Amino acid sequence: MGEQRAWRSAGHPRRSTCNTRFKGNTHRSDGLLGSLLIDPTREDPFDHLDLGLVSGVYRPVEGSPKGEWTIEVCGLNEGKRPRARAEGWHNLADDLQGWAQARAAGDVRNMRRKIYRMRTQPFADVCYAALHKAVSEEVPLAFVDEDPAVLDLLRDDELRAAFQM
Repeated sequence: MGEQRAWRSAGHPRRSTCNTRFKGNTHRSDGLLGSLLIDPTREDPFDHLDLGLVSGVYRPVEGSPKGEWTIEVCGLNEGKRPRARAEGWHNLADDLQGWAQARAAGDVRNMRRKIYRMRTQPFADVCYAALHKAVSEEVPLAFVDEDPAVLDLLRDDELRAAFQM
């Protein structure tokens, strides 16, 4: 539930035109649950989608037709999107370090700036995917090549509270 709020607060409002040009009238149904497109205002996208932080590529969670259909219809892996998300992962790591430095210096204003930037930057979904993975069973896989300090920061209670996680 907290991640749903976080997803919405990261620029995914209840009423939005995001991805409208991709979705059009393609609200295919599974015959039981309704639309196969993920509705981030009603469900946790991470129940259906897995974002490779280093690659920037979305994959459906195993067994999730909603994940498969949303990736296809919204064009989540088309063009430069994966590369931009991968760059977003590197920017996130830098912002996390900047947040930690601001905290160490007692600079609350700069801490808030860093949180705002991470929440609103293009591809803020990278930030929420990283926060989600940091406390999941996937931790060793997602962060194997990263500085351990990044993982520690993503697990930091104060940082997570700032994201309402």
